[in-house]
Amino acid sequence: MDKSIRYLQYKSDLSGSLTKNRFRYELLWGLDKLFEKYENCLDFHILFDLVCDIEVHLPTGYEFYQLKTTKSPTYTISKITSSKKRKDNSLENSILGKLYQLRITDKNYESKSSKLAIVTNVPLSNENDTQRKDLEVGLSSFTQKNKAVIEKKLLSEFPDETDIELSNIYYINSVIPIKNMKELMLGKTVHFFERVVGEELIRPTILYNALYEEINVKACYEDSLTTYSEILENKAISRNRISTIISAHQRKSHDIIEKCESEIDNLINSYKEKVSLKASLASLSNKIRSNEYIKNIEIKFKNDILLHLEELDDGHIFLIIDSYLTLTDLSFPIEFNNNDKKVFILIILKKIEENIYV
Repeated sequence: MDKSIRYLQYKSDLSGSLTKNRFRYELLWGLDKLFEKYENCLDFHILFDLVCDIEVHLPTGYEFYQLKTTKSPTYTISKITSSKKRKDNSLENSILGKLYQLRITDKNYESKSSKLAIVTNVPLSNENDTQRKDLEVGLSSFTQKNKAVIEKKLLSEFPDETDIELSNIYYINSVIPIKNMKELMLGKTVHFFERVVGEELIRPTILYNALYEEINVKACYEDSLTTYSEILENKAISRNRISTIISAHQRKSHDIIEKCESEIDNLINSYKEKVSLKASLASLSNKIRSNEYIKNIEIKFKNDILLHLEELDDGHIFLIIDSYLTLTDLSFPIEFNNNDKKVFILIILKKIEENIYV
C-alpha cells in the first residue's frame, strides 16, 4: 500500500493535551526527537498532535509516541493498562490501548508494524518486577508474568484480537524533567547546532525560539486535512525545513546582517531614515530566520534580481535597490512598508554578493 494512503488509515486522536504544561512538555520532547533524527536520518518528517502526540514519518515506516507526565516517582504497568468506563458504560481505551489500536490498523492492512512508545518523565515500576531505569525498554522484554498481565488487559479492550503482539512497543523514561524544561532544551539546542554546523551558536535563544515557534504552529493547526500532502505541509516539520532554519543562524548569516547595517551607516545621511532602516533590518532578519512564508518570498526575489541584474543601475547599493524596485513585478508582503522593501532587497543583494545561496 502506498505510504500516503496507508497513513490515512490511522484514526486521529482528537483529545489533545489536557494542560498547558503537558502540551509544552510534548513540544519540547518533540524538539529533542527532532535533534536526534536530524543527526541520524537523511529524510524524515516529525508530526505533532494528530494520530499521536509525536510522530516520526520515515521512508521505511512510522514511529508513534504517546506522552504522559506525572508528579508520582514512577509509572506502573497497572497505570498504562487501566481502562475507564464512559458514561454509556463503554470502555475507554487505556494509555497502552490507544497506542495498540495503531498496531491493529497495521495488522488489518498487512503493513509493517510501526514503532509504538509511551513516554513519561519517570521510570516504570511494578510490584511484580524490578524498577526499570532504562531510558527505553521494550515491553517484549518484560517478565513472562507481566507480559501476561498486559496481554490480558489488551485482550479485554480488543476482544476480536486472537493474539497480542508486543514487539516494537516501548516504555521510554524521558530525560527531560518537568521543571526547567526550557533551560535544558536551550542547552541541547546549543550542543545540537555546534555538532551539526561545527561553529559556535551566536544567539542561542533566537534559534531556540524559532524552532519552538515552528513546532507550536504545527501542533496548534486544527483545520480539516484530507490528504497526506496537506498533513505534512500543515502538521509536520521536515529535515529540509530544519536545515533552512539552521542555515539562517550560521555565522555567515549574522555577518550578512552586520554588513547590511554597515551599508546603512555609510550610505544613508538622514538620521531619521537610518533609524527606520535599521529597525526594519532587525525585524526582517528575525522573520527571514523563522518565517517560512517570508523565506519562500526571499527565494523568489533572489531569482528575480538575478534575472534583472544587467538592467540595474551601476551605483552604490541603495541606487541599485531603487532601480530594482521600479523594475520588478513581484509583490511584497502586504505588511511591508517602503523601508521594509528596501531592507529586504538589501539583505538579498548582500547574500548574492557573499554567495550565500550557492
